[in-house]
Amino acid sequence: MTTVPVAMPAPRALLGRMLIVLAAVCYGLMPLFGTRAHSAGLDTVAVMAIRFAIAAAGLWTIVAIRRPVMPSWQVSAGALGLGATCWTLQSVGYLYAVTRLGASVAALLLFTYPLMVVIAAVLLKRQRVGRPLLIAFGLVAIGLLLVFASGTTGAQLDLFGVIAGVVSAVTYTIYILASEPLSRRTDPFLLMALALTGAAAATWIVVFARGGVAVSSMIEAGPPLLGLALLSTVVAAMAFLLGLKLVGASTAALLSCVEVVVACAVAAFALGDRLTTAQLMGCVVIVAAAVFLNLPQRSTTTN
Repeated sequence: MTTVPVAMPAPRALLGRMLIVLAAVCYGLMPLFGTRAHSAGLDTVAVMAIRFAIAAAGLWTIVAIRRPVMPSWQVSAGALGLGATCWTLQSVGYLYAVTRLGASVAALLLFTYPLMVVIAAVLLKRQRVGRPLLIAFGLVAIGLLLVFASGTTGAQLDLFGVIAGVVSAVTYTIYILASEPLSRRTDPFLLMALALTGAAAATWIVVFARGGVAVSSMIEAGPPLLGLALLSTVVAAMAFLLGLKLVGASTAALLSCVEVVVACAVAAFALGDRLTTAQLMGCVVIVAAAVFLNLPQRSTTTN
């Protein structure tokens, strides 16, 4: 009698998948930490300013240990600029959407970015229009219709929250597309450290222009701020970048769908957010669209 061996993933691939899932879980906890810090008396921009400053210090520590080659001034300026604009708008918009719509709906809005990335790649002629894109577009449209058709029970559904969520997804899409050529010219950890520095500078300028931030509020919000900066930024970034090298972009994008599931679970169990049956169905459809979009497609050849 012979036994058929069961195929198991290689240790490196398994480690890579675990790292990507860890990153997704850490990113999914961001609404929890951000909401708790906001409840301590800090406004959205102040929360992100402190997050960026702490996270930048952590990433520069990693850079000092790794000692990569410094990029050209053009790459450095580009990374700083992306952080000051796209990353700032994405993070502030996301947290603002969380406070207005609830964490689950805000996360679902943000998670339309994979489709936006593909659409932008098509418009920029980096990718061709195909059936997978059209199917994913239809799934996202159906999912968003289900999510917003019945409103929310955990937070008021308002126009400003929706706009903030859409802005967050759009600016994240721009960040991904614009950082892609930069990432090929410098160390990824160094690139992220530069981007975080730019985001920290931009948000702190706004904070000081508005009168600064109360030290008492910073102390009260200390634990969630540390969680936001270290766990949901530094650890998440490290895990994702290391996992990306082991499993590749397609698998990483596929496993990153765990993030929206974690965000919705956190919203339901920790923040009192409640989704209707239709909204839960919409969540499943949007995640399915992201999964489908990142599945390897069969190639066809003609003779």
